[in-house]
Amino acid sequence: MILARYIFLSAIFLTFTTTADITTASPDTENNFSFNVISDIPYNREQEELLVQEIIPALRSSDAPFTIHLGDFKAGDTVCSDSLFRKRQVQISQMHLKYVIYTPGDNEWTDCDRGGDSEIERLAKIREMFFTNLPSFPDSWTPTRQEGFPENFRWIYKNVAFSTVHIVGTNNGRIQIKEDDIDEALQLVDARDKANQTWTDTLFKAAANQNAKAVLIALQADLSNSRYEGECTPEKPRICDGYFLVKKQLIQAAKDFKKPILILHGDTGPYCMDKKFGGADAPNLWRFNSGGDYRLLDAVKITVSPDDSLTPFSMESLREHITPSAAC
Repeated sequence: MILARYIFLSAIFLTFTTTADITTASPDTENNFSFNVISDIPYNREQEELLVQEIIPALRSSDAPFTIHLGDFKAGDTVCSDSLFRKRQVQISQMHLKYVIYTPGDNEWTDCDRGGDSEIERLAKIREMFFTNLPSFPDSWTPTRQEGFPENFRWIYKNVAFSTVHIVGTNNGRIQIKEDDIDEALQLVDARDKANQTWTDTLFKAAANQNAKAVLIALQADLSNSRYEGECTPEKPRICDGYFLVKKQLIQAAKDFKKPILILHGDTGPYCMDKKFGGADAPNLWRFNSGGDYRLLDAVKITVSPDDSLTPFSMESLREHITPSAAC
């Protein structure tokens, strides 16, 4: 009788243990994959040598399915000539054997008026040079570009939704307008803001419809780094937070989507990733500040583990294997 009771209790314990093991099992790694990101380089001749001689070869030898360039392919105070743009176009195209996705930074258009160029004209030239005659992406990625704003690009890879959104520093192009009509420039900023909001809304609707496991959004600006406060309005179009609406939209979208979301950006110094951006309202929202900008001069390998709700994203620099700080 005692032996039978022991066997019975042991069987119950074994059942509980087995169930617990299943519950706490490690996430499936079959869906994991990595891709590469680069931003904010080169800013001078030494950085260009490093880019050409070491970083680009490392990117090309990687087995990543694509590379994302987060903008700022030159320093903000250097020339914005067509010849430099052509040079950078070639260099960016060399950052992957097939697929490089680029989103513009402020240094290559909004800041060009520091040298006497029209930022409106330079943006038109960026769109002409970098977003026409583009390579074909695989049909399985369901690649989509926004009409009128071809720099906004969306694709799916291994059931993870990706998108670029054209949001830049210099308060999203609202300040330091030196060579263009200010009203015209601000009207174009407003149009881009509205297009970005529509694009982002469409991204999350598509991700939900396709039951995507995660969403990654690539842009140039550090949305947390505005020097101003409050929503931009017709009465207050410049001295305002140029990222106010997109921050509000992304946090709400993260609350609704519930699955992991990562914002990738450059523009500011820290090489870091944290969850402060979404706060308590959106704990599924991560933010990663890429390398470059005179700090970590390297590309970064990002690994996506969509089935791991605790650590869906991890990073290390491509050449030196440096991981980002856990707090930005």
